[in-house]
Amino acid sequence: MFRGLIHARLKAADQAIASGRFDDALRITSEPEIAAHAKGAKLRAKLADAYIERAREHYRADRFTEAFLALGKADRCDGSPKKIDELRKQVAAVADEVARQKTERRHQVELAKHRIHAGSLAAGRRILEDAPEGEEEFDHLKRELESREKRGAELLVQARKRFADGQIGSAIDRLARSRKINAHDESAIQLERDIVASVIKNARSAFIDGRLSQMQHDLELLEPLMSAATAKRDLNECLKLAQHASKAIGAGDFDEARRLAKRLVTLAPQAKWVKRAIDLLARVDDNLLQLGSGPLGDFLLKSPEIVVSPARKTDDARRMDMTQTMDVSPVANSTMIDRLHLLVDGGGSYLILRNSHATIGRAVSNDPAHIAIFADLGERHAELARVEDDYFLMSSHEVEIGGRHGRQQLLRDGDKVVLARRAKFTFRLPNRRSGSALLDISDTTKMPNDVRNVILMKDTVMMGPGRSNHAICQSPGARLILFERGGTLWVRGISRNEPATPIELGVPQETAGISFVVQPWTTRTI
Repeated sequence: MFRGLIHARLKAADQAIASGRFDDALRITSEPEIAAHAKGAKLRAKLADAYIERAREHYRADRFTEAFLALGKADRCDGSPKKIDELRKQVAAVADEVARQKTERRHQVELAKHRIHAGSLAAGRRILEDAPEGEEEFDHLKRELESREKRGAELLVQARKRFADGQIGSAIDRLARSRKINAHDESAIQLERDIVASVIKNARSAFIDGRLSQMQHDLELLEPLMSAATAKRDLNECLKLAQHASKAIGAGDFDEARRLAKRLVTLAPQAKWVKRAIDLLARVDDNLLQLGSGPLGDFLLKSPEIVVSPARKTDDARRMDMTQTMDVSPVANSTMIDRLHLLVDGGGSYLILRNSHATIGRAVSNDPAHIAIFADLGERHAELARVEDDYFLMSSHEVEIGGRHGRQQLLRDGDKVVLARRAKFTFRLPNRRSGSALLDISDTTKMPNDVRNVILMKDTVMMGPGRSNHAICQSPGARLILFERGGTLWVRGISRNEPATPIELGVPQETAGISFVVQPWTTRTI
């Protein structure tokens, strides 16, 4: 390159440095002829210092990317490596710290936003207290926080006023909205406690008075308030039992309705209407019996289209339920004999006793007891007595009943009774729908006519497979009920559409797949 041209280029590079056009100066001084020139080397050193100073300016202004770029260009000018490296380390350290702080602030913003939108205004405010002033995101959140606090307070005031005016539903609506905005406001929490306590008190009072619709309405009012769940639990259980009992009555299942009502009275003993309902349900079957025992009873027994129970059940199982609840206690002027012998095909031999009192004694006697046992017993060793629904055993001898020793005991379902070494039986109440009891004779105990079970008939005798029946048969699914009406023993199947049939003593009969015969009891020794 010509000498004059080199000097012109050197002068242009110097002017570019002076005017701050460092990149133009770098391009000129990077030309081989200029870079090799002694004055060009000085200009490059000067340019390197200029880039370093510019990097410092960017660094002080937190423009770290620009600072790194300027230091890179200073490197190209063959500037002082030590000075450039030190400055680069400073820039990198501060850039990392600033980046960390930005990340932390971003997390702080998101956390504050989450707390505020979740209804934790106090937590959001604590986060924003440490936020730097003048940053737009934080300032926006602070304004939103103040707006929410104001709106929550307004709703709380409205809720408190409506609660005082007795507008419970409206009060709960505004309280729920206020708590959604500011969930941890102590004033709102206290107001919620007061409202829940008041509504629960009203609902409980409504239940005790028998105003179930009002009780249900009160409990539904509390749905928006999550804290009411525990307080409502017992009352919800009462309401559910009452609803199920009502459905059972509507379906004609009075026994189930009574069972539910008994559970209900244990939860709410103050509710007199529940006790009244239990009494009414207990008399439903008695009333049905009285209707069936009158002139209408003749048509009920003769017509398959007419049924005794008003039950509206359709499936066989429910029909059986209502059949079992018929109360057909013996008629005072009954001409039917007191002791009957039931023989069930595939089910064994049964002694049926119809009286409320029965004696137990040895079989070898001129005057055998009602329940005669081939054992070393007295002629009247013990007596069984039925008093309403309870059974008692009384003896002039010490006997063992359910592991207890004594001479008089109330019998409980499952009690094992030991009168002598070869006189043992288990007292059972097979079906809670029938007051009749069963004496399950031990294998080591022998009775006339190979009897293995004695049925103490109060109202009905259930026949079918399974231990819920008094007389067991082997036909699966077959079930019968024996009952007395007007001095005659009747039988009917599980289906309510089947008419009841009178039983002729001593004549074999087959009903619903069960073959059996009922005959007068006569003693036959073994």
